[in-house]
Amino acid sequence: MKPLWISLKKIGLNEQAYSKELALQVIHDLKGKKITILGGDVYLLQKNKIIITYDSWYFETQQNTDKDIVEDSYLAAKKYISNYPSTKGLPYFSIVASPAEDEDNNSGNLFIC
Repeated sequence: MKPLWISLKKIGLNEQAYSKELALQVIHDLKGKKITILGGDVYLLQKNKIIITYDSWYFETQQNTDKDIVEDSYLAAKKYISNYPSTKGLPYFSIVASPAEDEDNNSGNLFIC
């Protein structure tokens, strides 16, 4: 059975990566909390071994001129995760996010999910 998430501590990272299905739920939850998704990395799980793919995506908030940066970052992440091919193995996605810039949030704090 495929795990919903994996710890990346075995490869020296203090974070986790999510299955495609769970990653889509995580980014949906981040959008609901008004948190901007800055990007993420892809890992493969092959024979219980974590493989670094060096595949990633990013969202540049400074170049985005639309008012709803949170929505745009969500759509970019959703597109990347949804379209990532599963032919190489089981893909898992780590997610980097930052609070939306507004009066209620402290911008500049990164969250690694």
